[in-house]
Amino acid sequence: MSEIEVNATRLPGVGWRYELALARGTALFVLVEGGGHRHLLLVRDGDDEPMVTVPLNEAPAPRRRVTPGRPRPPARSQGSPTRV
Repeated sequence: MSEIEVNATRLPGVGWRYELALARGTALFVLVEGGGHRHLLLVRDGDDEPMVTVPLNEAPAPRRRVTPGRPRPPARSQGSPTRV
């Protein structure tokens, strides 16, 4: 298993930003605000604005059993889409 480098940066007055470098000159940021709000941001190197921003909420993620070494089963549709 390869290592993933995560850089944490304190943003005074905002909270914390966690950065994971991805392939092709992009990075995934997790922004955790002091009030508890969280966001995922996908940012291309050199851009000031994110390509995608996804707010995260408190709803628990659906649980699926996964056996190491076996492919994951396809996700089942739960009817209406869930806001992330």
